Amino acid sequence: MKPVFPLIALVAAAPAAAQNLQNVVREALSKDPAVIEANADAAAAADDIRIAQAGHYPTLSLTGTQTLLHRDRSGRERKYKLNPGLQATLNLYAWGGVDAKVRQSRHKFRYHRHKTDEVAGEVGHEAGTLYLAALRAKELIQTARHNLQRHHAIIKDLQIITRHDKGRLSELDQAQARRLQVEAYLAEQTRILELSLSRLGRYTGTRIAPQSLNNPFVRDTPDSLVTRFRRPDLAQLPGYQAQAAERESVLAEGAARKSSRYPSINLIAGATRDNREIYLNLSWDVFNPAAHYEVKKNAHTLVAAEAKMDALLRDSAERGRSAEMDMRQSLKRAGIAQQQIAAQKKVIKAYELQFKIARRTLIDVLDAYSDLSNIELTEVAAQNDFRDAAWTYLASQGAVAQWAQAAPPAAPAEPADFGAPLRRWHDKISDTLRRKTKNKNKTVAQTLPDVPAGTNAAPARTLREPNPFSPTAQRAWLLGQAKKQKAQQAAARPAVKPPKRTDAAPPLLRVGKAVDFTAARSAPPVLGVDTTNAPAFAVKRTPL
Repeated sequence: MKPVFPLIALVAAAPAAAQNLQNVVREALSKDPAVIEANADAAAAADDIRIAQAGHYPTLSLTGTQTLLHRDRSGRERKYKLNPGLQATLNLYAWGGVDAKVRQSRHKFRYHRHKTDEVAGEVGHEAGTLYLAALRAKELIQTARHNLQRHHAIIKDLQIITRHDKGRLSELDQAQARRLQVEAYLAEQTRILELSLSRLGRYTGTRIAPQSLNNPFVRDTPDSLVTRFRRPDLAQLPGYQAQAAERESVLAEGAARKSSRYPSINLIAGATRDNREIYLNLSWDVFNPAAHYEVKKNAHTLVAAEAKMDALLRDSAERGRSAEMDMRQSLKRAGIAQQQIAAQKKVIKAYELQFKIARRTLIDVLDAYSDLSNIELTEVAAQNDFRDAAWTYLASQGAVAQWAQAAPPAAPAEPADFGAPLRRWHDKISDTLRRKTKNKNKTVAQTLPDVPAGTNAAPARTLREPNPFSPTAQRAWLLGQAKKQKAQQAAARPAVKPPKRTDAAPPLLRVGKAVDFTAARSAPPVLGVDTTNAPAFAVKRTPL
């Protein structure tokens, strides 16, 4: 049976590319497609902010109308030329809908920016997990090779013995069978090593040589890692910050959906070859069931976002707590295993000497080899469990990039608030209108006279209507009272004496003298003066 030395030599003859875990993480964060995709999503979210801010600005569009066929009542067909035009639209008031969309876009941008850091941490953790898996397989292969060398030594001695004593061929067969078990385990670990290095090449772009794998935490202890990388507030983790921004985005989206259920007032100006116009356009979905269910859906989405935040916080706390405990227990196991290895080596040395003088059987020696190999594998597993726990602890604290002294591609900066001047203008107009309406309602409530008994008008406190588009009986009653008051003031206004006229006037129109109706019977009277009750200049018209 040929040993597996060619397989081991194949692993050791891999092209050298000296790479430690920190270099692997740096290269992964700079070239991995997932990190680049997250960064591009953040850039797209920055453009969404500018798109939402554009709602504060007017839109300008060119129009053109070409009538193909027109027939009037006479049946004649008329041809029209192309009628170009220009139209501008500006939103004046939308109940805060535009601002809500801007806030939603800003929170979405912050979500993607924090998500970029979270994705970078996940990519670095995945690359480090593959690196540590390859390192574990490499150290297990080294342990198995030591065990294989011990089997080769005992088989070599048995081959010499069986040349002179054919009755001990069975012991040689037993030793060769144990060697085959070790070779099978060695082949399995070699497969794991090759697979881990192949998968790790996805993040590095090149294959890493097994001999370049080294222990990244050789100088670290659980206390040193906890002291350097513990995060006092887990709410500052990139994943939690991303979910918090997502929650704020859901709140802003809910405000935008609610505002869409109210009227929208737009100023529209258009100019064509034949027409010029500027008008206000009010758009209101009076019946839109979809808007109602969108608001309900947004409420459920908000609950889901808050639950996800709570779950992420609990998961991070549990992972950090468990990893810290695992680090301490793994080092304790490794220390005990090292003591067992030293004791078992003494046992093997004694068994080998006793075997040569026929005081121990070959099975006793092979069992001692197996026990030593198992203890060595346990020690290697404990050391690698410590590294895995340390790597998990760094990931739970969001400190993978900090430990590797690496950073993902810089996310784009958040766009400036270019809509602030227009928003201040909108807010100022809204506050002014709201203040005037409030003062007007307050003045009307204070100066409104008591409603006379027997009238159909309702009390003032129930008829006050803040909506100017729906008049009430109170306002109609106030208008009637104002008209009566004006008529009374006009009747009570004192008469003004006009300047004296010098030209002669007809007898019936002369002012200041009595009119002789007896002398004027021959002619039909046109005008007469009421000198009894009316003032001197109150001329009373008589019907013809």
